[in-house]
Amino acid sequence: MEISSAISLTTVMVMTGYSCQICMKSLSSNSSLRTHMKLHQGRYNYNCPTCNKGFTSKSMLRGHMSWHTGIKEFRCPICSKEMRYQHEVKIHLRKKHARS
Repeated sequence: MEISSAISLTTVMVMTGYSCQICMKSLSSNSSLRTHMKLHQGRYNYNCPTCNKGFTSKSMLRGHMSWHTGIKEFRCPICSKEMRYQHEVKIHLRKKHARS
């Protein structure tokens, strides 16, 4: 199957959300799937001014910039651990601070 014909924004609803028909990655929303599909299409609209690495979203570029600056702008509200991405805080809360 040609990638160009396989790449479509057609979504398959699965128990956990939306699924990429190319790599089968499960995503939580249609907008997340659309951003993810840009990876397969090679569409990187946001480039790092320091190293020129391309990203499909502004938020991913912002998180990447913390590698250059050392600034982590997201913080756990319980233990104040600093992280580069907001989704890392959610994962951290679930794994480290979830009630048993």
